[in-house]
Order: sequence, then C-alpha cells, then structure tokens
Amino acid sequence: MPPMLSKQKLLIGAGVEKCGTTSLFALLDKTPGFVTPSRKETRFFGQHYRQGLDYYLQLFGIPDDRQNTGENPQDDVEAPGPDDWLVDISPAYFRSHHAYDRILANEPEEIVAVFLIRNPVRRAFSQYWHDIFNHVTRAQGGWGKEFRNFSFLELARQRNSYYFTRYARAVQRFRETFGANGIVALFEELVGDPAPFVQTLSDKTGVPIPEPEALPRSNESSFARFELASSGVLERVGVHKRIPLRVDQETARNLLAIQGTFTHFLTVEQCEEIHQTIFARDIAALEEIMGRPLDALKEQRPLASPLWKQVARAGV
Repeated sequence: MPPMLSKQKLLIGAGVEKCGTTSLFALLDKTPGFVTPSRKETRFFGQHYRQGLDYYLQLFGIPDDRQNTGENPQDDVEAPGPDDWLVDISPAYFRSHHAYDRILANEPEEIVAVFLIRNPVRRAFSQYWHDIFNHVTRAQGGWGKEFRNFSFLELARQRNSYYFTRYARAVQRFRETFGANGIVALFEELVGDPAPFVQTLSDKTGVPIPEPEALPRSNESSFARFELASSGVLERVGVHKRIPLRVDQETARNLLAIQGTFTHFLTVEQCEEIHQTIFARDIAALEEIMGRPLDALKEQRPLASPLWKQVARAGV
C-alpha cells in the first residue's frame, strides 16, 4: 500500500514559537487552496503520531476509510480538493527527534516547509509573557500554591531551551531535511514587508496568495492582572472582563505577591548583555549557514511587557 499522504500536498510550519507562526496560519486560513485544521497546532508528527494517520487526515476533513466509532475531531471542515494543500503549523516539530523523519516517511505528493526565526532576545521576552498570561495568571499547573519568583531571568533559567533557543543547528537540520522545499524567514522582515515571503510561498506551492498589507497579529498576550474583589474573591482582570479564580486564600495571597516579581521592562543594556552572553556566537554561525548578514537578529532596543503597554493604552 502507498503511504497515506501520497495523494496529499503538505505545508509544514516547523518553528519557532513566538516568531509569527500564528500569523502565518491566519494568513493561509483565509486563502483558497489551503486547508487548515480547527486548531493551529496538530503536533501530529511529534507527540500525537501514535493516534495514526486516519486521525490526522480527519483533522482536515478527510474521511476515514474504515468505520470510526469515535467522534470525528473535525466535523466542521469541508474536505480538501485534490489540488489543496494541508496546512500543519506546529512549531514544536523542530524540537522533536522524530517529526521530520515521520513527515518524509509518509511521502506526501508535494511538500513545502517553513521555518520562522526572530530576534532571539525579543522572542525570549515574548515567550516569557506568553507564559505569564497563559499559565501564571490563570493559576495553571499548580502555580500559586507557593510563592515563587516569576521574573524573566528566573523563568528563563527554569525553561532555558524554550527561552534561549539557539537557531543555527536547528536551521541547519531543517535545511538538510527539506532542501529546496524549505523556506527560512525572519519575523522582522515579514512584519516590515511580507511581499517577498508571500511571493516565495506562492511560487513554491503554485497557489496565488493575495499580498497582505501586513501579516495578521492574532497571538499577542492580553492585559491581565490579579485583583482581590470586595467579596474577597481573587479575580483575573482583563481589559474587558474580570474572571473569578477558584483558589484557596493562601494561593490567592501568593498570586497577588507573585505578580510583583513580573519583569515589565528590559533596557537596551540588559538586552545587549543577554545577546552577547547567550546568542552572539549562535547568530554568527547562523549568518554563515544562511550566507547573509542578519542584522535584525542582533539589533537591540528597550522591551516592555504587553501588560504594561495595554495598561498605558487603557489609561488604568
């Protein structure tokens, strides 16, 4: 039997987190000729591979040949046509030891892969506030059960590989795997002028992609903080709503104290020190691999948290 992807065209977004992969998904989701699953990250060729290709194809509205006793995970998706590209934007693939090999082993009819990178200091700070907004201020994973320091450098120390991601080796592996079918793009260049990237992607897939004035920005952390309501209930306060958190009093006190450890600013000097200490040699190696200067990955500027910026805009 031929591999199950032998009749499918596959567009893979392989990395890196907080580098515009959600914007890429949003762009392709609106473009005829591309079929997206209901959630951006299937992570199928990494952590969900054991669920089988039938499950994977159902995510794109392709029916299973066998009787399925479970619920179709993608009932609301129209089945793709023979010339459509399945879009799988799963940044975690570049961290997987097996994902690339599994993708190629299933021999899609055609494949295009995209690897997005970004100024690594800015990416790390964006990852930090993603974690603060999506995990810490939601009191997930037991955070808040005891007081902890949630400063940028402390959380980066605990999650070093996610915050201080090195690009050179990852890009080299990506290019060796996908060759001419791979596109490495800089977030800063996409934001400044998406036209060259969009044209390259259109040329490689054969699908006309309307040139956007700007890439969609749909994954920015929203303003949220903790406040104790007059009723004594701890609330997560956003720009437009307040959400009560079901936590005990000790956890509530810890969470109120924890937000005082959040890092809202990095100065130019701090950014430069992080770059020189952690990233400079890696970016120099990446420039050799890509054969061009990558000034956007080296230039530093002050950074402010999305929380602080939204507080300023809201006039709170």
